[in-house]
Amino acid sequence: MSGITEQFTEIELSFLMLSLDEFETRINELRNHVTRPDTLDNIELNLGFIADTRRKLHNKEHDFTLNEAKVIYSAVYDRRDFINESLDEGFDSEDDHSDALSMLRIANSVLRKLKVAFSSLGIDIDAFLETGSTC
Repeated sequence: MSGITEQFTEIELSFLMLSLDEFETRINELRNHVTRPDTLDNIELNLGFIADTRRKLHNKEHDFTLNEAKVIYSAVYDRRDFINESLDEGFDSEDDHSDALSMLRIANSVLRKLKVAFSSLGIDIDAFLETGSTC
């Protein structure tokens, strides 16, 4: 997928890197509890996509394979869900609440831009996530 991150702001790119880091951590935690070889293979494959994506973003590249783009979307989607859960639970301070709302806006902006990129290829990314498909 060519140029999918060219329109991202620096803040969105930073958010994306944070999302990838947290997604990688969650996948690594999952790996510790999985015993099925095919699932472990899939986890390793996705960790490879995350590493490749992180390298490309660090090098300011904007072309990603379809699987790398799916990992980007999944990581941001996962981070947005975490932010929403935190907002539902509440915060001790108004500043934390305000920061979470700002992060939620960034997540939604990134997801909208990615949806446009996927749609231009005829891919319904939300359907992909609903099926629980792997990258």
